[in-house]
Amino acid sequence: MKRIYTFFLLASFQSLYSQVPYSFYGFYPIAQSHIFNPAAPVHERFTLGLINTGLQLHNTPFRPMELFLKDGNINQVLRNSISGMKQGDFLTMDVRTDLLFLGIKIKDLYFTAGAYNQMSLLFGYPVELFRLAYFGNAQYQNQTVNILGNSIESISYSAIHAGTQIQMKRLTIGSRVKLLNGIQSFKTEKTRAEIGFYDTAWTLSSDILIRSSGSFDNLDKDFINIQNHLVPGSTGNSGVAFDFAAAWDVSPKLRVSALMADVGKIRWNRNLTEYYSSGTAEFKGLNINLADDSQQDSFQEVIDSINSALNINKREGTSYSTALPVRLSAIVDYKFYKNQRLMAFADYRFTNDFAFFAFGAQYHIPLFTWFHLMGSYTVSNRNFYNFGAGFAIKLLGFQIFAITDQLNSIFNPEKLNSINVRIGINYSLTNHSYYSSGLPSKKKKIKNKELNTE
Repeated sequence: MKRIYTFFLLASFQSLYSQVPYSFYGFYPIAQSHIFNPAAPVHERFTLGLINTGLQLHNTPFRPMELFLKDGNINQVLRNSISGMKQGDFLTMDVRTDLLFLGIKIKDLYFTAGAYNQMSLLFGYPVELFRLAYFGNAQYQNQTVNILGNSIESISYSAIHAGTQIQMKRLTIGSRVKLLNGIQSFKTEKTRAEIGFYDTAWTLSSDILIRSSGSFDNLDKDFINIQNHLVPGSTGNSGVAFDFAAAWDVSPKLRVSALMADVGKIRWNRNLTEYYSSGTAEFKGLNINLADDSQQDSFQEVIDSINSALNINKREGTSYSTALPVRLSAIVDYKFYKNQRLMAFADYRFTNDFAFFAFGAQYHIPLFTWFHLMGSYTVSNRNFYNFGAGFAIKLLGFQIFAITDQLNSIFNPEKLNSINVRIGINYSLTNHSYYSSGLPSKKKKIKNKELNTE
């Protein structure tokens, strides 16, 4: 029971915002799949997105829930987690809410538009700092170690987007442009804080530079300010990004697609602040002379030298840019009897500081014209324990859907180091030429019956 409670606690937090689960890529009954693949087949001829939200989270060095759920000594679990860390381990989180989505199909053209807000975090673990704090400095004897050296980047922004898709016989081409409004940014540019542990002296030196834009005190107000989301350039931090995709129908059943998304950046110009530190210190022991009571001055000398090396100063910043994580994807889609689909994909996301690779497959079964199910399996950054599922149900034009890549977390949350869930409600009208269920419509049944009679 504790495992189930833990899952719903995680899911309730994660469903506030989100990036997309990988299972979303080929679940075509949901029109928002075109946001992530502009060349995807058009299942709905009209869609108005009402609610669409979720989260993507990935932690590379250890599985966080092991600290709370695994039986045994928690100190041993913590020890194993820290000792197993490697340089380059990171935590990423993308939280996203679609404020508006509109999709309209007119003959061979499909138009989309909308607005969303997004918060993204990249936290590179300071591995040596964790090891020093937990295991002590004996492992670094006669060495100099950088206890930071990690990248940390946090960004929140809104986007207004418009896209189009055109189908030309067997070739489908889709594209999208996004106008970006930067709300808040925090970015480490230099993170060197070195400590040397030597027999004759301990040394300390730093070279740290952190850039930020926006007010952290007013972040919640900035995010609920509708002008920041719907008026391009309203925050003074602006940018543009593009998505490109193409699909080729090899046969009536086989389709291959390739896409490149989020090619762009944001230029930060307002409320700029820089935090910096640069200095050195050396400790050879206290210079104490008990005869003239000078030990107080000796202590102060050590404290002053440490402050000069580590003291973080603040100054007005200069403009800088942040590139969005570029996403490259390849998709193969095969259609079986009654429009059941098997889809395989490979996905690669990268920035200057990290890279993230995933691949997997899903199977989509349209049980009825109004009810679709899918199951998936995903491998992400050497994490092989990702079984997903999703559904889409439509009643009176209102479509409700939910998708996750980690359904197995209900039963084994201690094995979870990735989370990806998305929920939403749309109002939509089906594109009958897609034959979503693979079953003939009533009109087609009547026509077939007339032909058989003749």
